Amino acid sequence: MHIDLLNLHKSFGTKKVLQGASLGIEKAETMVILGGSGTGKSVLLKCLLGLTSPDDGEVLINGNPTRNLKGEARMELMSNFGMLFQSAALFDSMPVWQNVAFLLLRRGIKPKQAKEIAIDKLAAVGLGAEVALQMPASLSGGQRKRVGLARAICHNPSIILYDEPTTGLDPVTAATINRLIIKTQQLLGCTSVVITHDMISAFAIANRLAFLQDGQFTEVGTPKDFRTTRNPVLRRFIDGTPDDD
Repeated sequence: MHIDLLNLHKSFGTKKVLQGASLGIEKAETMVILGGSGTGKSVLLKCLLGLTSPDDGEVLINGNPTRNLKGEARMELMSNFGMLFQSAALFDSMPVWQNVAFLLLRRGIKPKQAKEIAIDKLAAVGLGAEVALQMPASLSGGQRKRVGLARAICHNPSIILYDEPTTGLDPVTAATINRLIIKTQQLLGCTSVVITHDMISAFAIANRLAFLQDGQFTEVGTPKDFRTTRNPVLRRFIDGTPDDD
């Protein structure tokens, strides 16, 4: 699905977070959104998901406005989304397969069928059927991320949102998650939006990148464009260089 973020504005009290952010995300591409802490990346995701309404501007999905949708229209829109949260956000009281199949069960799919689908999705992210019966507390950080990804793709969404997918992972496990993100995009043909501070991950998975600064997207381009940028703020962000005193 094609996504258009059009002139989004969002403030909390006197704090202006988004100040005219606009970005087009093509169908089936992986767009990585970069920006410093507190620049509004999470607020942007919430606007995209409809969890927060922008003060002004619009989010279009395949050209259709989504602002202020309610009831069945909101539910229909949300059925297109999958989400991998930064912490994986698993329910510790449920076995892994129920976590993966949570949305399917809520939609009334019978447990036996839902469990079979969950096991299939776990296999897609490299986890064996034996993991399905385990509790989340017994899993490593990398396994929890994989389970979170299996849950995100369980209903074959058209759009997947990733919030810091490699945070807290060692380099080898992070590389595995990067490969799974690429594999998922290729397998489902989905549109992916990724928020990350991990530049290795960003360059590994992105078709394009966008840099959020002062509430607007100041740079949008390919990994090659970003590697060779002369924008001093973006250059310091990529290189991890502190501002001059």
